[in-house]
Amino acid sequence: MTDIDTHVTALRCDSLLRDQSFPTPRREGGVRLRQRIRRSATPDVVFALGAAVYLLLCAFAFFVVRPTTLLYFADYWEHRAIVNEIARHGLHPLDPIYGEQASSRQYTPWSSALGYIAQLGQIGSDTALALGAMAVSLVFIGGVHSFGRVFYRNPWAPAVLLATLLCAWGPLPLIWTGFYAFRSQLHGNYYPAELVFALTFVAWASVLRLLRGDGRAVPHLVSLFAIVACSVITHPLNAAFLVAGGLGFVVLEPGVAHSRRFGAAMVIVLAIAATSFWPYFNPLSLASAGLARGQATFNNFRFFYDPMFVIAMAGPTLFVLLGLPGLARNRSVRMPLIALALTFAAYVIGGIADISVSHRLLAYVFLMLHLLLVKAVLEAIAGRPPRGMDLLTPRAWRGAALGAALMILWQTAMALQQLTNPWASTDRYPVHQVEADTSTVVATLPPSARILGWESAALVMPSHGLYVVALPRPMPLSPSDAARQADYRRFFAPGTSTCRRLTIAHRWGATHVAYLTNELNKRTQRELVAFGRATSPIAPWRVIRVPAPRATGC
Repeated sequence: MTDIDTHVTALRCDSLLRDQSFPTPRREGGVRLRQRIRRSATPDVVFALGAAVYLLLCAFAFFVVRPTTLLYFADYWEHRAIVNEIARHGLHPLDPIYGEQASSRQYTPWSSALGYIAQLGQIGSDTALALGAMAVSLVFIGGVHSFGRVFYRNPWAPAVLLATLLCAWGPLPLIWTGFYAFRSQLHGNYYPAELVFALTFVAWASVLRLLRGDGRAVPHLVSLFAIVACSVITHPLNAAFLVAGGLGFVVLEPGVAHSRRFGAAMVIVLAIAATSFWPYFNPLSLASAGLARGQATFNNFRFFYDPMFVIAMAGPTLFVLLGLPGLARNRSVRMPLIALALTFAAYVIGGIADISVSHRLLAYVFLMLHLLLVKAVLEAIAGRPPRGMDLLTPRAWRGAALGAALMILWQTAMALQQLTNPWASTDRYPVHQVEADTSTVVATLPPSARILGWESAALVMPSHGLYVVALPRPMPLSPSDAARQADYRRFFAPGTSTCRRLTIAHRWGATHVAYLTNELNKRTQRELVAFGRATSPIAPWRVIRVPAPRATGC
């Protein structure tokens, strides 16, 4: 080696020594911390942490804040009236809404269980409903974990599925029954519809295990039969999606023997048939009510069909559209792919035909997109993103991961806002202490009062033990509901004569008219002065005693 070579080698060694990063105590500590986090962040631990945060916020919502009870115009009050009635009369409940000799579609296994919990535990119906909401939340967590494991066959699936269902939404997800975003569940888990939504994942997991022969068949057969039967009785509309998805897996799951397909399908069919023996009503008879037309029924508001609203609700879920070309070739996700196409088509056609429940299909369009998004994310984590997504650069994937983390934090913050400042980011009705306000109003009325109330006034009264002339919700098992609904709208329509209003009130035995001043139009309020002086036990309530015909000159 020459002197020049020796000198060059020395310079290179010197350069390497200068560039060498020797570990420092701080750097070694950071490395150890990252390694410890990686070792600890197993799929089960991550899922458990997410479930714990979800359940903690649910418990605080249901037992402390109770955001649902801060709105007058909420279905909560109808369910509260039903639980009250079952707690009083057990197996022989009366109609707590109209006082008729008729059953109610709310007399379900779920409401019966809550009523007996209230009766045997000597607790109020609000506490029983809160316990029920917490049970729905636990079923949701269990269903997501079970379905995620069996459908995706990936240990990370439950954690990714939970995060996607709760947080893969636009910045201000709608708080509405059927929409299962994090903050919406803090309101909606009181309702039977959300129970059936949670049970859907349990039922689908049972179907898949039956088809694949995972474990003993008998427990899955019994579980599937019980869930389908209970769901069809409890909420027929959401149960239709549960059944359709289950049958979709039966038909589309690859590599399954025909005998297994037939067995799973027969369990579902027999469970549906068994519901006709439910003593209070036949849930299959409610199908015609579900296909009713017109926006006035079931709140089929037109904003559900605004393209900008749909895009805003979907938010980051639309990212999965990049991977649809690749997912379309994946046999394991044929059910959500085909269900997405069929559900979206039914949503559009139902909107055109003005079928009232068609807006509920939108939430299931999102559900299918979420199931596909989870598959795409799991494939990307495994290093094989679906075709279409494989065009993204590593920097783009890092940006997507950062965006997902920020999305989870944002949706959690929105859920927290629902607890610290309920309904702040919504266009809903003003917040009130409804229980206290309504109790104040009821204290001024005789126990035998029958209320002809507008919207919220009619909704809350049965939960406080008073009958109403009409509820601003369909009561399909009531033989007089159609006539009541027609008279209800006619009574509060501007321009109806005083004598006509008096005839309507006396036809249904109404003793008092009640409304909230922020809900009833001003013209009708002025016209109701002819009935007599309106009293205001508490703002914004107005109560008018129905006069005798001679007092109004009729």
